[in-house]
Amino acid sequence: MRSPDAVEQAIAKATDAASKGRDRESRKLARYALSLGPDHPGALFRWALELSGEPELAKYYLRRAAALGWGDATFELQIACVLFDLGETDDALRLSQRAGRHVDDEFVYLPGLVGHTLATYLARQGRGSDALRVIRASLALAPGDAGLLRLEERLAGEDATPAFAP
Repeated sequence: MRSPDAVEQAIAKATDAASKGRDRESRKLARYALSLGPDHPGALFRWALELSGEPELAKYYLRRAAALGWGDATFELQIACVLFDLGETDDALRLSQRAGRHVDDEFVYLPGLVGHTLATYLARQGRGSDALRVIRASLALAPGDAGLLRLEERLAGEDATPAFAP
């Protein structure tokens, strides 16, 4: 594995590209991050998000990410959210329970991060109204989260149908 910083930078760029609707760039950067760190939990997770059209493969990468990311409650909750959306409710519940065991007094729930991850995934599935509901619920817990606000603006602007109405 190359520098963990290089992997993290590639993941951050992929996430940023995805939030701006640059899907091709996001996929390319996620693949690059995975090539730099094939056992990096974040790279595995980012790549799984890119595989939304291939749910069985996405589940494989999510499970690997969960196994390697053991002990990081925020990360485990993110993975659980995506697994749940893929219909893996038992796995999502087990992972959420595991995350709960890793929470200590200093744990900070990051609704912006989890909400952004789940909303991006839902939007890629063509479920824009569900994505907007997740964003709005997350904004209630993390008002002013810049990433969520940008994603909300982009998704709301993509379709002015009643499904996207507040």
